[in-house]
Amino acid sequence: MKPSIAARYVEAAREGMDNACLQKSLRGLQARYGRGALDLWRALPDPNLRRRVKARRMETLAHLDRVLALLVERIEAKGGHVFLADTAAEANSYIRDLARAHGVRRVVKGKSMLSAEIGIDGVLAAEGIEVVETDLGEYIVQLAGSSASHIIAPCIHMDRQQIGRLFADRLGIPYTDDPPTLTRAARAALRHKLLTADMGLTGCNLACAETGQIALVSNEGNIRMATTLPKLHVALMGLERITATL
Repeated sequence: MKPSIAARYVEAAREGMDNACLQKSLRGLQARYGRGALDLWRALPDPNLRRRVKARRMETLAHLDRVLALLVERIEAKGGHVFLADTAAEANSYIRDLARAHGVRRVVKGKSMLSAEIGIDGVLAAEGIEVVETDLGEYIVQLAGSSASHIIAPCIHMDRQQIGRLFADRLGIPYTDDPPTLTRAARAALRHKLLTADMGLTGCNLACAETGQIALVSNEGNIRMATTLPKLHVALMGLERITATL
């Protein structure tokens, strides 16, 4: 009998609590990112910024039907195409059919939580299409055949020695646990994938109805390459990402 989701969660939580490497990494992440974010908000000259942004966001969502219709109109006027999917299956079918129509053999991805939620990687792989994660952390867990353990730091459950052994095995480089050397090896491998990809698949941080533009944020530069090098770019977007004006 297959264990329940709750039982699997409890077992995974026990394993995580007993993982000394993971616990050390999480404490470091919390100290850097958690405290850093709080310090940043405290240092902002406008203490009401978050409150004002939230109010504007809720106002936009209250008129979502009109704002979304305007976004679609503006994107299509620029030559883009919009598909409104009610379900994950509809979104996956659209992307799969698009890949078929364009003869796509390789897809490079910018980090997208929505793509993970709908399970597009498996759908494309079933078509014989190679799917490559280009975010460094996501690329590492993909090479390892595992899944992300943290939304910001996907491979935080692995130390540099583990990553060094993984790269030696999968990328064919001499073993090293030197982070800059490992990063350069990943960069070289990913650069080839980016230059030979047929489709770029990303998420969407913000979509502006006023201008018909989408905005993406990347700290590694991988998303910029995934959106401009392939001839075809598909952006996955949840409706909450929309903003009325620039």
